[in-house]
Amino acid sequence: MDIYVIFSATPNKIGRFIRIFTAESYNHVSIALEQDLQQMYSFGRRNYYTPFWGGFVKETLSRYHIKNQSAQVRICRLPVSDEQYRHLKETLVQMEAQQDKLLYNHLSAMIYPVRWKFKVKDAYTCVEFCTQILQELGFIDKEKGFYSMEDLIKALEPYQIYKGAMPENAQMDTEYFQMQPVMKTLHLTARDFLRLFGRFK
Repeated sequence: MDIYVIFSATPNKIGRFIRIFTAESYNHVSIALEQDLQQMYSFGRRNYYTPFWGGFVKETLSRYHIKNQSAQVRICRLPVSDEQYRHLKETLVQMEAQQDKLLYNHLSAMIYPVRWKFKVKDAYTCVEFCTQILQELGFIDKEKGFYSMEDLIKALEPYQIYKGAMPENAQMDTEYFQMQPVMKTLHLTARDFLRLFGRFK
């Protein structure tokens, strides 16, 4: 059995800002269970028009193609046992069922350049999410407290199978690209920030 880790440089303003802020080549990382990448899992924005309302997300390929621009990606294929594959699948199903309480960890994102993180219950950045999974599967050191995007790329370099533009897919993720009312956006963003700070100790 194999799973896939996808590093991406997304073609939008937030993605470009993050790459400048972190001084790294990629700003996002996701995990997929199937080679066709029709379904990927990560922590990020829940809607294209609500950049600071984030959490656990299921992604489609269309999220990586914006205004005729495609994300540049690195794709790694990692061999896992049947038991590891089933465990990861069950973990992702459980996270999807609880996705309303799983928040994006803006606190860690803000201090990322100093190679540190804030541990907040049920809150992750995309890097923290993938790091935890890769540590559980034994691909990276469980004792290391912080992994940057570049750390993960270097650790998974032997498993890289593709580097280039994200493969295209004609199916549009209409829910992700649906315009959101301004007041709803402000409400959801403020609510999740309050929840995030409420969990931080």
